[in-house]
Amino acid sequence: MDFWNLISINRRSGSDSLRLITQLANGVFGVTKNVLFGSLAIAIAMLVACIADIFTDVPFGGNLTPDIIFMIAAAGVTWMGIDCLKGMRKNK
Repeated sequence: MDFWNLISINRRSGSDSLRLITQLANGVFGVTKNVLFGSLAIAIAMLVACIADIFTDVPFGGNLTPDIIFMIAAAGVTWMGIDCLKGMRKNK
């Protein structure tokens, strides 16, 4: 299936159009889930690095203010990611 066949929905019958829309939606949600897991992994890694920096002064040099700001941001991204996962499970 090439690009021009994908975008020419008006030439298709109803069942073909529905199947195409379903395939596109499945592809979009698959990519969304991968991006979601990637952002969760990065946020959790940042949270762990900031906690390690508070106690050991190793990754970022021990400045407390940026560590707290980064921890709040990482916690927010993690919370939003988990909330999105719950919403994706509920909509299935």
